[in-house]
Amino acid sequence: MTVLLPVIFCVLLAVIIYQDLRFRAVSVYWLCGTLALSIVYSVWLNGWINMLTNAGINVVLIAIQIIGVIIYFSLKNKKFINIINQQLGSGDLLFYGIVAFGFSPVNFILFSIAAYLVILLVFLVIKLAIGYQKTIPLAGCLSLFLLIMIILSAGFHIFEPYNDFSIFNFQFSIFILNSQ
Repeated sequence: MTVLLPVIFCVLLAVIIYQDLRFRAVSVYWLCGTLALSIVYSVWLNGWINMLTNAGINVVLIAIQIIGVIIYFSLKNKKFINIINQQLGSGDLLFYGIVAFGFSPVNFILFSIAAYLVILLVFLVIKLAIGYQKTIPLAGCLSLFLLIMIILSAGFHIFEPYNDFSIFNFQFSIFILNSQ
């Protein structure tokens, strides 16, 4: 069970990455299966109370992000813009549910900021190199980042996604290694 859940989770994330990068769409079955496994994995590592608390806070943070994007596009176009299925696909929304169960609130914020910045930079470079880039496969890109986080946490025990202080412990351990 200790090895099996992260391995299955990584395989599901790899399928999402492939489908979103290749077809710019992800099967709802893969997303729902990954969401269910994300919930089971979170409960297994945290227990019900911590899982529900973390996921609840993360869902509020996701809602704030989506409302912010709706406000941005509405102000930009001087009319109300519904970003769902236009700028943001329904698969991306469902994937946000998967990510909501994957982190404590502080680590969720750090994950989101880091992932969005890297995705933005990569796709700006692609746009400059190739030219026109219509869409960004957000669910696939976030899946890649989540896959890396699972490998770092379950495989190498470098990062604890449900411990808000693990990032500080990681930085402190790097500081100690560099000072020797």
